[in-house]
Amino acid sequence: RTTQGWGVTSIVFDSKNSLWCNTAYGLANYDGKRWQYHQNNYGLFENIYNDITIDVNDIIWCGGQGLYKFDGKNWNKYSTPELIICESIVVDDFGNVYCGDYSRVLLFNGYKWYVIEEISGYKNLVGDVSVDFGNGNVWACDNYKLVNLGLYKYWDYPNGTSSINHCLAFANNGNIWVGLSDGLWKFTGSE
Repeated sequence: RTTQGWGVTSIVFDSKNSLWCNTAYGLANYDGKRWQYHQNNYGLFENIYNDITIDVNDIIWCGGQGLYKFDGKNWNKYSTPELIICESIVVDDFGNVYCGDYSRVLLFNGYKWYVIEEISGYKNLVGDVSVDFGNGNVWACDNYKLVNLGLYKYWDYPNGTSSINHCLAFANNGNIWVGLSDGLWKFTGSE
């Protein structure tokens, strides 16, 4: 059995090269021989997740209506009234977890939640949060702009472009690529 027809939203690999993916019906992982499905009956509290990441300690983090952590045996849910829905997740080198929700970026340090960026307007969905591991800067993109969270600087997308689906990637040369609903935008740091 595969995840065919399951609407896969994100994919990562752990240190053992096992594939983990979010699907419309829950989390699935494939160890090269068999699929294992992590759903409500597996200790999770919901079946629909938006993003998944793995930290340097091989801990699985996934987001949905809360933040979930899998240590290899057990699932734990970390929720807060501030977190509406975790659309995107990234973990920095210090173990801080950043979640992008409908209009904010939140930080979870393992004990406490902090709102680190409030982006005005419900339509400003934070589509991706990412860390540039070359310099430690945390970036986010919403429907209208790219945000450097450490510098509190914003760059609007070119020509008034707005996007519904978006993602970030860092190139080795320092450029940032943003996936927009109408194509790609390359940010060189001077736009």
